[in-house]
Amino acid sequence: MNFTELKQKINESKQLEFGAIFNKSIELFKNVWLQGLIQYVLTGVLMVPVMMIIYVPLILIMVPLGLMNENMELNKEFGMGLGIVGAALFFVLYVIAMVLMLSIQIIMRAAFYKICNDKDTNPNTSSDEFFFYFKKKYLKKIIKLSLISIGAIVLGMICFVIPALIVMIPLLYLPIVFAFNPELSAVEIFKTALKLGMKKWWITLLLVITASFLAIFIGFMACFIGVYVTISFVYLPLYFVYKDTIDSGGDSSKFMEIEKIGKE
Repeated sequence: MNFTELKQKINESKQLEFGAIFNKSIELFKNVWLQGLIQYVLTGVLMVPVMMIIYVPLILIMVPLGLMNENMELNKEFGMGLGIVGAALFFVLYVIAMVLMLSIQIIMRAAFYKICNDKDTNPNTSSDEFFFYFKKKYLKKIIKLSLISIGAIVLGMICFVIPALIVMIPLLYLPIVFAFNPELSAVEIFKTALKLGMKKWWITLLLVITASFLAIFIGFMACFIGVYVTISFVYLPLYFVYKDTIDSGGDSSKFMEIEKIGKE
């Protein structure tokens, strides 16, 4: 499905039913809760080395410089210069880490939505390809998506907090739009997610708030650690909003075709 067809389907979409989407999300969660937990854990594990990108270089550089400053009693101007260099280095590393962490989130969540689609189509399927989108042809596009997303958030914050909050809802659809339409360009994926999110903004907000409350409440009732199991439930209403709006029909054959092309 190309970008023009996606826009047309979003424009022509009917009003969605909150109760129907929520009930379908609960039913699907029964089949994907384990995959949701694994996805959450894998995402956290993959982010650990990314965080090291910030702290290890700073420790290796700033600690020796700090010792030199104490031992050699360097002048004030030189100390200020070191502080500026350290701040600039931290900013660059922080931006790189943010892009990488957001990219990991998009990749892992897109894979989770692929699994959800497979389970929704055939509950007995055992397709748990968590690293499906860790492929060279996807990585460049995902990094572009991360940069565009960060730019949109920063721009929204520059235009005061409210625009930033408004744009956060459409950004939730980036992983699923990418998962179903990896052939689109990064800009087209972003525009589709933005259009879908703005079109279904209120029902998405209500679904996310309700699902988050339910997931956290049940998780806390299960001795707090249960939150790690239930947190993936928050993602499922977004899947059905996309599916009922675009009318994908849950056709997992599309993913099989994409994988076949990738192997070729």
